[in-house]
Amino acid sequence: MNFSDLKLVSCNSCNDWDEFIDKSPDGNIFSTSQYLNNYEGKILKIFFKNKDEILAAAILVNSSKVPLPFSAYQGLYLPKIYGKNHSINNKRFKILEAFLNCLSNDYPSHSFCLNHTFYDIRAFKWHNYHSREKGTYSFEIFYTGIINLFEFKNFDSYLKSIR
Repeated sequence: MNFSDLKLVSCNSCNDWDEFIDKSPDGNIFSTSQYLNNYEGKILKIFFKNKDEILAAAILVNSSKVPLPFSAYQGLYLPKIYGKNHSINNKRFKILEAFLNCLSNDYPSHSFCLNHTFYDIRAFKWHNYHSREKGTYSFEIFYTGIINLFEFKNFDSYLKSIR
């Protein structure tokens, strides 16, 4: 991937934000403008761009209380990336690596609550790996149990599948 003109841009357009979130596999109801507007100035929505292409988005909380109440899965969002599994993972990693470098320069202190679909956190773990004095990420990992209800014909078939 060729990153030639990387920048962080504040997103003030609810339509632009919601369009990106709607297409992101990491997006959810807690990251829509309609939901975020309830925090009245405590939220900064930013895009990470390469020229005019939006590579990623993030919600930054401007509050001493982090995470905010009812703010599940508010963090980083990547667009849908197409290709083979290895190529998708590689693109996601490179975007995240560049994003975290820019983000940590402009916002040295930040916190995220990532969506359960965010399965690869290597870019966080390796951030400033060889220069730890610049700061690294700390983690609190919580696991989310997910049941695919489409696998069951009805509620009774689901009940029979559990202990």
